[in-house]
Amino acid sequence: MFENTTYFEDLTYSKVQNFLFELGFKHLPAKSNHIILWHSGSGALIVLPHYEPQVIIRPVHQILIRRILIEYGLIEDKSANRLLDKIPS
Repeated sequence: MFENTTYFEDLTYSKVQNFLFELGFKHLPAKSNHIILWHSGSGALIVLPHYEPQVIIRPVHQILIRRILIEYGLIEDKSANRLLDKIPS
């Protein structure tokens, strides 16, 4: 299912967070040890375990984010493997 998915070994949480904020995601308060990001325009919801800003996002969470962004039409499937190109280093 994800054979053609690219994983980025240097994709930190801060890079992902900034990219998601640019797409219009907002932080929702959470009482648990999770990060909740919500996109009001589409209703997309991303729930991740707590990451420190410079920690590399695990591949399973990269897939999760990628699939949610595609499913809600926030990025195109054909360009999703180039997600890092859109995230500033």
